[in-house]
This record gives sequence, structure tokens and C-alpha cells, in this order.
Amino acid sequence: MSEQDIKTQASVLKHALCIGLVDVLLVVTWADALIRDSDKVDDWLFDLALSKSINQAISLLAQVPGESVNEIWWPLLKQQIAIALESGKTEPQAIAHYCYNLALSGEIPPYDREALYQLELEYDCIFAGYGTQAEVDVQALQFFNKQKV
Repeated sequence: MSEQDIKTQASVLKHALCIGLVDVLLVVTWADALIRDSDKVDDWLFDLALSKSINQAISLLAQVPGESVNEIWWPLLKQQIAIALESGKTEPQAIAHYCYNLALSGEIPPYDREALYQLELEYDCIFAGYGTQAEVDVQALQFFNKQKV
């Protein structure tokens, strides 16, 4: 597996772990599989395979060498989010807020930033009496299910 592929997977896992889509055991299993398939194993990978806490795993995933390309990892994370939202495993507002913060920091590709800004605004408007939680949740589900055209 190339360094780029590993960094992409690490980016998806890091964000999925941050929002509760996966647990530490999945990350440890992923690291173990990489160790088994590699001739040369870096220290960060051994440390990741021994992770015990979410914070430790997130920190180590963020340190994976290589360059993360937003246009590659973001669609993969977006697919995982869509599946989790459809199955009811997570709350649309919490996910939208997390992704909004990623958009603000420039980690989301430009083609989806405006939609995330709009979703955050829609959730904020609920408190002012404009719209309902259910209406905005449907918009969030539609956004995460929509693939880049």
C-alpha cells in the first residue's frame, strides 16, 4: 500500500473516530493489518497498534507521514457519514457541525464548503424559530448522500 493510501485511510479513520463512527478497536485492527503486510514498520504504526484511548489514536493518526489530499479522503468520510446517518447511529446536527468546523479550517474541498456553511446556518435558524430540526436533518442527510458531480 502506498504512503498516500495509508495517509488517506488514516485521515478518514481520524475524523470517523472524532465523530464516533468507529472505535479504537477498528483503528488498532487497521494498524495490525498494516504491520502484517509491511516489510518495514515505522514507530507510529506500532504505537497506533497499541492505542488504548480515542485521544491517543486520534493523535497518532494525525501524525501519519505523508500528505493528506482533501479531495481523496473527504468523499470516503462523507460516504461513511451517510451510512451512519441513514442507520441512525449518529445525529445529523452533530455531524454537520463537526464538518462545518472542518470546512472553516479549509480541510473540506471547496466544492462542499458552501453547503456545509448553509447547513450550519439552517441549524442556527432553528433556535430563532425558522424551520424545524426534522427539516434540517433531512437536508443534512441529503447533503451527505450527494456525491460530487
